[in-house]
Parts: sequence; structure tokens; C-alpha cells
Amino acid sequence: MIFDISTRVDPKKAKSEQDSHYLLSLFLDIAEEMLNSGAETNRVEDSLFRILKSYGYEKVNVFCIPEFISVSFEDPNGELITQTRRVYTISNNMNHLEDLNALSRYIVKNQPGVTDIHDRLENMPPTSYSSNMLIMAPVYFFASGGFAFFFHGSLLDALVSGLIGIVIMLLAKFSMLQNVNKLLYTAVSALIACLIAMIISRLGYPGNIDKVMIGNVMLFIPGLALTTSFRDMLCGDIIAGLIRMMESLMIAAAIAVGYAIPIFFLGR
Repeated sequence: MIFDISTRVDPKKAKSEQDSHYLLSLFLDIAEEMLNSGAETNRVEDSLFRILKSYGYEKVNVFCIPEFISVSFEDPNGELITQTRRVYTISNNMNHLEDLNALSRYIVKNQPGVTDIHDRLENMPPTSYSSNMLIMAPVYFFASGGFAFFFHGSLLDALVSGLIGIVIMLLAKFSMLQNVNKLLYTAVSALIACLIAMIISRLGYPGNIDKVMIGNVMLFIPGLALTTSFRDMLCGDIIAGLIRMMESLMIAAAIAVGYAIPIFFLGR
């Protein structure tokens, strides 16, 4: 699948340690991983601009939206260099983003060569928690159950909501392994979560099934993406902000559709 293709360069093929083409490809690797880790487009553009200027490049132009990065500049030999990068996945990984920011500052300060940057990227720990079931299961359980309890549900409601939250986690894990579209994942996961809640209700559940469902809904709400969209627009990145806002609204619609179908067929 195209999502599994590695775009990282081989430093042994570079003409020199300061080969502008290979350096730019590595810089785009950093920028792509920053977007994949949840960075704002403004942060990515600023990091790339600072890195390129630190190497003495002129006429630096950087354009970034959540799914696309384009960079062009003029190297010391007067050659105009342009590369683009399509970004297929976006998630949230603040620890990895912090490591990438530290690497960016190191590059700006020291202007290392191709081999040094490549090795630092290769040896950087991904710090991905999403693949660790022992960590993510309690997170989903307490987040879902906590919201159910917060909205005046009982401890039983919180427990049931937390257990359904673990089912949602398993669906999220499956969607990541299969590269399922985010909208499709949200709609199907919301449908399954609501269907489980409705079946439990039909079996004579004594608690408040609406509180259980509220706790599960909160796991899907794209709060961070919506907040980031406003931040992008306030920073002047209108296109990136509108794209994130439209994505958030479409995810909200997918949640509504996923919950509406079981309620429509199984009754209130």
C-alpha cells in the first residue's frame, strides 16, 4: 500500500554532506512527522523556514496544509530547488513532536550534514502509545466512564460506558492497522458503540443508557482538531484552518449518523 512506502533518503547516495536535494528531503521527513504527530501547520512552516535560512538558502518559500507540504528555495550555487510531500495520516503524539522540535532546534544551531540528520531521525524513538494496549485500554475506559459520571450518570453507567470505550479502542486499533478512512472509522465505531448500548438497554439495563452513550460520544469529539482550526485561521493560515474545520464538521456528522441509525431502528 502507498501508505507504507518510505520516503527517507539514503545518505550514502548524497553527493556531499551538504547536498541540498538530500537535505531538503530529510527536512521534509521532519515536517511530515511533525504533522503526523499533531503539529499545527504554522509550526511546521516556521520550523522549515528557520532550518532552511540557517543553511544560508535564499528565496525560501514554504507552504503547508494538513495533507500537503511544498518547499522551494535557491541554494548558494543559484540553483532553484523544489520538493513537495503528500501527508496521508495525521494523529496526535506530543512526545514525538517534542523530540522533533528539539531536532529542529539542533539543526538550526549546528547545520549538520545529511548523515547526522538521517541517523538522528532513524534513532529517534517513536514514543507511540496508541499501539500499547495495556496503556490505551485504561485511558479509553476511564475517559468514557469519567464523562458518563461527569454528566450525572451513576457508577454503573460509568462502568458500562468504560467497557464500551474499550470496544471503541479495539476498533480504533483495527482501523489504524488497516488504514481505514477516518470518517468511515468514526461512523462505523459510533454505530457499533450505540448498537451495543441499545442492546444493553433492551436487555433491561437498570441505569441511564443516555449517560452511557454520552460517555462514548465524547471519545469521538474532534475537539483538538476544531481548536487547531481556529488557531490556524487566527495565525493567518486560512486554508489550513478551513480544511481542519471542515474535517471536524464532517467527523461530527459521521458521529451523528452512526448514533442515529441504531436509535432509529431500535427505538428510543
